[in-house]
Amino acid sequence: MEADPKKTPRDQMSREKTERKKEWKPSAGGALDLPKDGMHYRWVRYRIRDLDRREDVLDRIRQHYEVVPAEELVGQGFDRVEDGKFEGVVKHGDLLLTRVPIEIKEQRDKHYAALTARTIAGIDAEMDRKAHPTMPFERSRRTRVIKGQKNLETNEPNDTDEE
Repeated sequence: MEADPKKTPRDQMSREKTERKKEWKPSAGGALDLPKDGMHYRWVRYRIRDLDRREDVLDRIRQHYEVVPAEELVGQGFDRVEDGKFEGVVKHGDLLLTRVPIEIKEQRDKHYAALTARTIAGIDAEMDRKAHPTMPFERSRRTRVIKGQKNLETNEPNDTDEE
């Protein structure tokens, strides 16, 4: 008797053969149901392998961040620091939860964006000053990776380019 082409063969009927490939997903660790109260929340490292990194948290505090007490996030399932300077603060592994008003965060972002723009302008000015007239500096902010050799006749890259 000939097998019906519409029927699935018996050896392919097991769940292992038809199961979809599993996709990687980032862990939900650090995901909070935070209140929408005009605050920006950020995890800050306070310890690395039991070595104190308190200066990272203190640096954020100097930038107007404040640590979040665990009492404010009851029922979220997060740990709290049990001892030391940050006792009672929400933690996740070696990270402490901090917050800052969104207005302050936006001012901070604006400050660092301006600082970066000034730095790039200074670098460009220095490159222009040192550039030879026959070989001007090209301001390209893109990176391109080319695999393989160029075609010597056309001086064009092979079809294996990645952008």
